[in-house]
Amino acid sequence: MKRILILMLACMATMLHAQDYLSPSALAWWKNKILIAETGANRLDIFDPAQDKVTQSILLPRQPNALCVQGDTAYVAMGALAGAVYAIDLNSGNTLLEYPAGHTPVAVAVVGDSLYIASRFADQVIQLPLAGNVFTPTRIARCSQPVGMAVDFNKNIWIANHLPTGSANGAQSAATLTVFVPNGLNREYSLANGSQGVRGIVASPDGKYMAVTHIVSRFHTPPTQLDRGWVNTNAVTIIANLDKNQPDMHTILLDDTNEGAANPWGVTFTPDGSKLIVTHAGTHELSIIDFPALVKKISEHKAKDAAVDQLGFLNNIRQRVPLPLNGPRCVLADNDTAYAAGYFSDNLAGATLAEFPETSSHALPAPAPRELTNEEAFLEQIAPKALRRKGEEHFNDASLCYQKWMSCASCHPDARVDALNWDLPNDGFGNPKNTRSMYLSHRRAPVMSLGIRKDAETAVKSGFIGFQCYSASDDELKAVNAYLKHMPVTPNPFCMGEPADDTPIIERAIARGQDACLQCHSAALQRRKPTDEGRKIFREAGCSSCHPHPYFTTCKTVDIGTTSGLDKGKPVVIPSLSEVWRTAPYFHDGSTGILREAIRQRSRTSKNGQDAELTEDQLDLLLQYVKSL
Repeated sequence: MKRILILMLACMATMLHAQDYLSPSALAWWKNKILIAETGANRLDIFDPAQDKVTQSILLPRQPNALCVQGDTAYVAMGALAGAVYAIDLNSGNTLLEYPAGHTPVAVAVVGDSLYIASRFADQVIQLPLAGNVFTPTRIARCSQPVGMAVDFNKNIWIANHLPTGSANGAQSAATLTVFVPNGLNREYSLANGSQGVRGIVASPDGKYMAVTHIVSRFHTPPTQLDRGWVNTNAVTIIANLDKNQPDMHTILLDDTNEGAANPWGVTFTPDGSKLIVTHAGTHELSIIDFPALVKKISEHKAKDAAVDQLGFLNNIRQRVPLPLNGPRCVLADNDTAYAAGYFSDNLAGATLAEFPETSSHALPAPAPRELTNEEAFLEQIAPKALRRKGEEHFNDASLCYQKWMSCASCHPDARVDALNWDLPNDGFGNPKNTRSMYLSHRRAPVMSLGIRKDAETAVKSGFIGFQCYSASDDELKAVNAYLKHMPVTPNPFCMGEPADDTPIIERAIARGQDACLQCHSAALQRRKPTDEGRKIFREAGCSSCHPHPYFTTCKTVDIGTTSGLDKGKPVVIPSLSEVWRTAPYFHDGSTGILREAIRQRSRTSKNGQDAELTEDQLDLLLQYVKSL
């Protein structure tokens, strides 16, 4: 029967058309026009505000993630595993050059005669010469999921890293900024304690200040209420005196006393430096901040009254402007108007920078129709793309939260982890645990570290009620569950190949009753000998008894000897090793941020002792295999 259904769906593929979305993700000025990079449509639009329309659309070979402009050339960062930056002539729309960029280039900048590229899942920033025919990248900084770059007045490159690194079971845990100093030593600075979900960074027009958008999580207190930012607050950190060994860092809360400003994302200055502008992707707003007044207020602020704990700090110097869009993730401005693009609403919105801002909505051309592939048609019947898209929208929407303090994505950015420990009340107090990724969570049951929820659907419903104080409708829950159950696969940087999207392939294998994982069903996976040797050790050392194919967990609760404190002796759900390369820190208590050390510690505490005699070389091979899962 399943085979007949698959054949019928394959035949239907030629009759169905894809419902693609634009998903605008980056903006840049070109002369007096706005360039819009549209991730969902693989397109670069040129919008003319004077004519209120898109005057040119340039089709791209891959999804664009970021861009910058130099003269009449746009440098567009594209793709995932084998990412690239394309130099595009904006007058003709032709591609001039292609630069190698690593896994998921998400930020690009031209400084002098060099091109700088931040590759998120390669954990690095590289430098390339703009001229010539041979492009050999030089790694200038080793980072942890870099998501943005900005250049100061000394031509130093400031790099924003997405999440905290290291263990999560201590008093301090925060994301960092890495600074590349040409002809000098790189520096690293921590943001305020609890900082995570970093999304944007920008330099002031004079290069003397940096502004960084992020969340400040109050992970050291149990999340028993939401009032006054008890769980998550939303911030922009202003950094001054950039040439000092320890610059002055001021974390300013964007929330009001009784209303959150969830998920700050895009950030920019007006060219004259008078306004600092931040988008709130969770509340669909702009913050327009009087920057000279902010600098003055910071200078007058008493050090003992930390601004990071002061709601309403921006009273009288900030305007909150609701926008006619959904999910603004990018922003740019001239001295009169700010523009933001709606990731979920597929439109451009403007807000005048006046005493009483006026907003406007600008339509963008819909993606060109195309036929579904057989695999897409199959997935469409299981979970329609429109439903999955709506679920992703709800997951990122702080309107579905009491006072808009946070969205699901505040603790689960990209539906993964925030790298923090939380003392959730659903399994008692005094036993904080590391945030779990939601990737493949709907394929496993029970869920939560102690297995207190029978399945992911139950956890999603309870999460809305218990942590966002919101009673989600059946339709909202159906959409969110569809998104989480069928979320796109991120190509593994430790597997070779460039799958465009393996999700439909995985879904089809599951529907056929086959065990399905990226290791076996990737469209372009090429094995490496060390990985195969590591897989052999994985089996012989007994790892597969708890972490079997395809989800690399038995889903059982087991006393593995790692619990302590109030949880000592309690069984925990065996964690999945799928995507373990991006889910640090490790163990239920986040006690180590290094995967190799987690494997070593597990061998030492193993109750069966099978893996206790691994050599250093065997550990290296095992590590390579585990990273590839």
